Amino acid sequence: MTTPFTGTETYVDPSIAADSGAGTIGDPYGDLEYAFESVTRNSTEGDRFNVKAGTDEILAVQLGVAIAVYGTPSATAPLIIQGYTAEAGDGGIGGISGGASVAIIDQTALNSVYLTDLHLHNTGANLIINLDSTCSIVRCEIDNSTSTGNTCEMGINSLFMSNYVHNVAGTGIRSSNGSLIQHNTFENGINDMITAISTTTGYSTVQRNIIDIDGATNGILGCAGFVMNNSIYSAGGSGQGLTQSNGVISQLIANNIVEGFSAGGTGYKLDSNNSSVPHLIANSSFNNDTHYDGPDAGDIWVNHGWGSATDSNEITSVTAFTDAPNGDFSTIDTGNIKEGSEPQNYPG
Repeated sequence: MTTPFTGTETYVDPSIAADSGAGTIGDPYGDLEYAFESVTRNSTEGDRFNVKAGTDEILAVQLGVAIAVYGTPSATAPLIIQGYTAEAGDGGIGGISGGASVAIIDQTALNSVYLTDLHLHNTGANLIINLDSTCSIVRCEIDNSTSTGNTCEMGINSLFMSNYVHNVAGTGIRSSNGSLIQHNTFENGINDMITAISTTTGYSTVQRNIIDIDGATNGILGCAGFVMNNSIYSAGGSGQGLTQSNGVISQLIANNIVEGFSAGGTGYKLDSNNSSVPHLIANSSFNNDTHYDGPDAGDIWVNHGWGSATDSNEITSVTAFTDAPNGDFSTIDTGNIKEGSEPQNYPG
């Protein structure tokens, strides 16, 4: 059961587009930056700024500047920015645009910031979100950035869940030690990602994501910690599906499906110089130019870890997906396909 938010509720309607209002649901502030500069922070239970759906908040400067005026969030008194339509938490999607010139939030010292039910987009050559530790981004659409850096970056013990990341030119999400990245969809657009997911430090969990890419885009880079039940599809790509970087400790890589890196690409790559060889179990590979590249391929790829021969990794002769080129990533029974990520099981 979800615990209701007990902090202070503040309402913003960007369609008003003015430094006005009282911040109530009946008389919302007309501008999000003005709201942060006007509210006295609830240092005991935190604040939720509810951004009304329908009209984008268009930023003149990245929100971190206004948040600095508001104050410093904490674990017990977090800052929540969430979309709404008629009442707080009703699932409405609030829009925040960088106006093709600024990031949404670029503040590496900000902790305990929660972004929910938002469309975060149009930042031009700037990243979209850069936060520190114990933050979350949930149920957001994140798109339209030409920055070749990290589109979203979060510090330790953060959550990135149920987001749709597309049409960005850098890394979709990069997170640090102890973070959870799950139930997200990553997709190329006019801008192609360099890499969808990067976890190169500490121990994180990357699970049940769908990555739909092409060209030279990579799927999951680093693989620090646990990488399980991800579906990675490239339409004739030359990148790498799932890569363990040198010096990164991977505990378990299991039940992933990697397909379509057929134009010189590699499905699974473990760095041959890495002293830490993960348990590589029950992964599926199809239509990749190189299915596996790493140390002791004969032992590790075929059957490594806790399982028996029935739990080993497999190169299949048919696709695992119903219709990946047209966006249907539900899996089909080929008799030996391992799980991947089933989109119909996503929450929300």
